[in-house]
Amino acid sequence: MASSYFALVVLLLYLVRTPFAEGAEWTYTGEHGVDQWAKDFPSYCSGQSQSPIDLEASQVTYDSDLQPFTFSNFDNTNGITWTLLNNGHAAQVSIGSGTMQVSGGSLGGTYQVAQFHFHWGSDSTKGSEHTVNGLAYPMELHIVCFNTKYGNIGDSLANPDALAVLGFFFEISSNTNPTMQKLLDGFPNIKYGGNQTSMTPFALTNMMAGSSRYFRYRGGLTTPTCNEIVTWTVFRDTIKISETQMNAFRMLLDTQNNEIVNNYRPVQPLNGRSIRASYDDENFASASGLVFNSLVLVSSYLVSCMCRF
Repeated sequence: MASSYFALVVLLLYLVRTPFAEGAEWTYTGEHGVDQWAKDFPSYCSGQSQSPIDLEASQVTYDSDLQPFTFSNFDNTNGITWTLLNNGHAAQVSIGSGTMQVSGGSLGGTYQVAQFHFHWGSDSTKGSEHTVNGLAYPMELHIVCFNTKYGNIGDSLANPDALAVLGFFFEISSNTNPTMQKLLDGFPNIKYGGNQTSMTPFALTNMMAGSSRYFRYRGGLTTPTCNEIVTWTVFRDTIKISETQMNAFRMLLDTQNNEIVNNYRPVQPLNGRSIRASYDDENFASASGLVFNSLVLVSSYLVSCMCRF
């Protein structure tokens, strides 16, 4: 009973990003910033299987056994309630009534969506938690799911396969993303930390990029208490978003009325863990591809700077 209660508390803290302590609150900068997490939360944040990581080509192995995903009710908007929340650290959508589940993808079970949230930078040269060959993206989406085989959230959190998180990178486009705009239309109601509002659900698959190309590794939560209970799936295909839409995220404020920016944890040591990929791409580490992506991000950054004058 005690372990289940503790596990439930940990998940709720992750879902709402409220301060937790083995003695301290947490932030991304300052006294309780990311460089202090291992000291402030030694039981977990100093572990050997931390997240995020750099998805570096020389460490990635193609695995033909990684299967396609099945997304159940990801397109169903009936009987499902969404709450849009500024939790003081990020923009988050919590799933209320209704069931959205993911299986396949060699997850080894069925996982139910609890919430999804975003990590972003102060400009479009940074923001994602995971990186690819050292390259960061402007933003990263995390769809957080818990393992249904344990019957409830609390019991699932006591196990190493408690959570499956689906990660998607964002890439700057000259066009507005209409699905993302449905989410952003609610941002005036969550400008300040702690604000929340109900919103009309939309087909989640319309926001997601392609699901056939992905990376897989074992890791943990990317915020304290950093529990190493996550099966990570990071998708290679990017979601497109305009610079104007990205700036809407940067206008959100935390509980101290500071802009919420750079809310990402730096990449952590791999420590011998395996990274598998569902696809075999000989050009994955192509220098030309990295230069092209870097130029796109630098160009978007310059455009962003000019727009501020």
